[in-house]
Amino acid sequence: MQHFLEVAFDGSYRGPCTKTVRSTMKQMYLTYREDLRKVMSKINHVALTADMWSNSRRQSFICVTAHIMTNTYENIPVLIGFRRFKGRHTGESIRNYIDYELKRSGIESHRIISITTDGASNFESAMGTFQFGYHFKCASHNLNLVVSKGVCLWKRPNPNTFPFTNDENFNDNDVQFDSEEEISDTYSDSEEEQDDVSNDQVTPSTSPSENSSSTTIISEDEFSSDEELDDEECDTGDIEGGVLDEKVFHILLNNLQVLQKTRKLIAFIRNHQVTRDYVNQRKPGQVPYGNIILDMKIRWNSTQIMLERFLNHRNVIQAIVASPDRFKNSLTKKCQTKLKKLSFTHDEWDLLQIISSVLGPFHLATEMLSGQTYPTLSTAYYTIKGLQTFLWKEDDELELARDIKRSLQAQFKYYFNVNRSIEQKQLTLAAAFLDPTMYKEMSENDIIDAKKIIMKLMREKANIVSMSMPVQQSKTTTNQTSKEGAKEKFAKLCGISTTTTSSTYDRRLSLNEELCHYVQAIADAKQFNTFWIENDFKLPNLANIVRQICAIPATSISSETAFSLSGYLCRKQRTSLGSKSIRHSMILKYRPWLDKLIQHMDPKNN
Repeated sequence: MQHFLEVAFDGSYRGPCTKTVRSTMKQMYLTYREDLRKVMSKINHVALTADMWSNSRRQSFICVTAHIMTNTYENIPVLIGFRRFKGRHTGESIRNYIDYELKRSGIESHRIISITTDGASNFESAMGTFQFGYHFKCASHNLNLVVSKGVCLWKRPNPNTFPFTNDENFNDNDVQFDSEEEISDTYSDSEEEQDDVSNDQVTPSTSPSENSSSTTIISEDEFSSDEELDDEECDTGDIEGGVLDEKVFHILLNNLQVLQKTRKLIAFIRNHQVTRDYVNQRKPGQVPYGNIILDMKIRWNSTQIMLERFLNHRNVIQAIVASPDRFKNSLTKKCQTKLKKLSFTHDEWDLLQIISSVLGPFHLATEMLSGQTYPTLSTAYYTIKGLQTFLWKEDDELELARDIKRSLQAQFKYYFNVNRSIEQKQLTLAAAFLDPTMYKEMSENDIIDAKKIIMKLMREKANIVSMSMPVQQSKTTTNQTSKEGAKEKFAKLCGISTTTTSSTYDRRLSLNEELCHYVQAIADAKQFNTFWIENDFKLPNLANIVRQICAIPATSISSETAFSLSGYLCRKQRTSLGSKSIRHSMILKYRPWLDKLIQHMDPKNN
């Protein structure tokens, strides 16, 4: 770049030196932190996400994001902390660091609704005190674990962790809603700390060593080589007990063997110029996802993408392995023999097709949960119910597909029933009820249970003043169209039907009347934020609950996205970047979100 500037400007241009750039970035970073503190101190309800990541140099980073729902009912994610994490990754260290970032950002603990993380044991320990509100397990991490273990994408199945019983009925409604147990908040406070305190100072390592959290990043086309931990390595939960179904166990073993064979063939084709050119020149027209790729353990959905592209290239791949001697001028005899051994039988192609079709709904579910500006907690309800329908439905599928689904059922029960807290199940139900686009998909029993939860919350919060931002009746845009399109496609894949539900109004309503009016008013509602902008004044108690519950992210995708960007910053061409420069760069990258939040809070813009 320096040489280009010298040539382009005839040697007259001199760029800023490294010291100047660092100084400017630091000043911009400090300005960001000052603005962040001013804004966050005025907000009543905040939901958090947190995650950890290791780059290719094995340096660990931790990220914390805050999520706020404005009075125009738009979710805004704000990065409040991103820094190198030194020392042991204990629960106490993580808890102390998050507490440190919250205090320097002006976020008081009683304002925090929840925190969403993966299921690593260190995060479990860190959130065990409810200091940061309710602990939500990331739905996308759990989906990835269900698929990885249920299909055996990467590891040989363990007979002790793959039980299958005759109980085919999945029941997610084992929570008692009539009990006196209330959804209450527990919080604590501590002192403000300085900006440049190192992690070792902030997080004393006094508790026993715990497993580190991991990071997975959603990406279709960018498959980097960052040496991150995968979900299975950080996951500490296993299904115990049960009766092993030998038939399904051997099917899972076969799944792994065929997938390993697929990866070997793809790697061979990609690593040899002659086979790579042959595929590129003869690939079928209008291939939806481009060239063949290899999947990665740390990339959600990458196996489904790999299989879909591999199957799209079936004819050309069969031609390669059937006649490897066509490459005799470019490949050695040994390579030709190896290629011949990687040929696939008809049954193996059928198995890959079945695995790809089974993974399809999980892929789309993850995409639906990956939004940052629309409510994802209500979407989580829909995707969980949709996948339940998909896995348990009886149709004319091949017996092999049914057996693979049985394996997925066992993992699904664990990660979305046993492994989720009562509070997470209850608030997910409430979020779906309060989202007009999802209410119409709820069962009658779920609606009854959701009403009980919401009535309890409304009574507790009836006297709490809602977030101090004026209602903005105009200047509203939304990206919900793509969400709705994905929802319809997801319903079709899972084989579930969609439904619809009339309205009129005037005067201040009681809590019960608000609920009744809401149910009547959502008949024609097509978008979440449009409906609530129009009904905010009519349903003040419900609106207050909406701004709290629907701000909760179902996934830690905001932290994952930050790590994806930081991974690009830390690529081998820029390995000289220090941890402070990475922190400043990441914080400033998210400056537009903070500016958007400031704009929402400025009375001049309303």
